[in-house]
Amino acid sequence: MGTQKTQLLKRDRYGLLKAAELAAEMIGDYERAREGAREIRVEATTEPIWDDVVVHRNAHTDKWQVKRQTKPLEVADARAIVAAIIPATATTIPAPPTRVHLGFAKLVAVGKGQTPVFECHDLATLCNGARAPNLDRDAFALAHRDHDAFKFIVDNVLKSTPHAHDRGRA
Repeated sequence: MGTQKTQLLKRDRYGLLKAAELAAEMIGDYERAREGAREIRVEATTEPIWDDVVVHRNAHTDKWQVKRQTKPLEVADARAIVAAIIPATATTIPAPPTRVHLGFAKLVAVGKGQTPVFECHDLATLCNGARAPNLDRDAFALAHRDHDAFKFIVDNVLKSTPHAHDRGRA
């Protein structure tokens, strides 16, 4: 039991370090009279996964899942994280959009046991590409359809969520 509690404290500490980094940015924005975060919450209680750090801004909200992961992330764990993206970003009232961020101490592979399925670095590159302004979604999907990380997202987020296509292709 003691070892498990120690591991939880280490993971929480990594999340607190991320929150401290974001708080420092918030202070810097305030001192320079720039638009920035207006509220930072650690371990928000609004949802089970995207709750480690929640940053409210006027234009949008950022939700972080922070992992002190140094070994490959199991597919089942990755599936739970990405499947929670749609509920984490859905709103029932007009509200600023929500962006989710997955933070790792070290970019690791997602795999089944010792067999890697894809690298988190590849997923990060894919997500950055998907944020491009005026993105042609169909061309992007066609260009990445054979990419393991893209297939993982499609299979575990888009196909599992009813009406995702109607909400702007999640």
